[in-house]
Amino acid sequence: MERLEFASSSRQRGIVPPLYHWDWPTREYSSQVSFTGSTVGDCFLGSTGHRKRRAISLAAISSVAPVPRFHSGASAKVKSVGDNSGRGGRLVKVLVSDKIHEDGLKLIKEFAEVEVATGLRPEELLERIKDKDVMVVRSTTKVTADVIAAGKQLKVIARAGVGLDNIDLEAARSRGIHVINAPEAPATAVSELVFAYMLSFARHLIRADSGTRQGKWEKKELMGTELKGKTLGIIGTGHIGREVGFRAAAFKMNLLLHDVVQNREFSEQTGGKYVSLEDLLKGSDYITLHIPLSHKTRHMIGKRELNMMKPTAVLINTSRGPIVDESALVEALREKKIGGACLDVYTDEPLRKSPLFSLPNVILTPHIGASTVEAQREAAVIIARKIRDVIK
Repeated sequence: MERLEFASSSRQRGIVPPLYHWDWPTREYSSQVSFTGSTVGDCFLGSTGHRKRRAISLAAISSVAPVPRFHSGASAKVKSVGDNSGRGGRLVKVLVSDKIHEDGLKLIKEFAEVEVATGLRPEELLERIKDKDVMVVRSTTKVTADVIAAGKQLKVIARAGVGLDNIDLEAARSRGIHVINAPEAPATAVSELVFAYMLSFARHLIRADSGTRQGKWEKKELMGTELKGKTLGIIGTGHIGREVGFRAAAFKMNLLLHDVVQNREFSEQTGGKYVSLEDLLKGSDYITLHIPLSHKTRHMIGKRELNMMKPTAVLINTSRGPIVDESALVEALREKKIGGACLDVYTDEPLRKSPLFSLPNVILTPHIGASTVEAQREAAVIIARKIRDVIK
């Protein structure tokens, strides 16, 4: 037979369409995000009336996950009737529409028929996806409702990375398509970038380099500060947020934490304290964002929140640009309501023209958080293994 079946090891009900909870509440928290088992198909909206047991944290988007995150999907299977060798069934067909590391491609080719087609125009993508069971993307390909509708055989959308805002999650849910990602892959790369920002800002490294190249010797003018003893506020204690926290603890920084679900083990290991968003904003010297973008987190940091921050505080955003109200941020920076900002992501990318360019108290980078050789290899290999686990 040439069809794929979903199986749930915990329920054994045949086709199990995943029901996802997309929202990360920013003002009022809810216990509605929950799951009843260890598979994707067992993740439910609490408001739908399905049974629920324990909450899932918001920020560490996990292995099988739309927003906020899910438990590992290792036990959720998509299997061919027969085997994948072509003897009793057929090879799973995979479309890789964005470039991924060769090591990941090699793994996928061990168990699937792979077509690599990058840089496709929208109409070309609609044609290529028609007979595919699995689609692998990074951030370039836009997996719209039209693409999902065209993929008549589509069972899995695999994001070789973290963010899922280029995928129409509602359309995927309505089709019962599993969406998986690799949030653990860039955790080291992004957390190291956060510290590069903080150290650069604290020690005026960009100005120091520029001035020295111009023949200036601003030794006295460039008096910096230390990270030791400063308070770092981490909004979102998922994979990346926790990696930032562990490094901050090694730097002997104080930690204020904010997440829908509190990770007690993490807070005990780092000495961090979970507080309200307001208390975190008011008490932190540096604030770093590690949460997914959804309609609830869009402009989560706006004028009201920026006004709560210390006048010396620095805001760091390596998650998604629209989480911060960019206009409000520019105003706060111009009026020196906050000390500065370090931004890797923006409302519109690529950033071509922006009032941010003229501000001296910002560090701007072109969305390079996960841009390390190691992180890109990890993302490809991890997502390949997760696809294999789901389909075998």
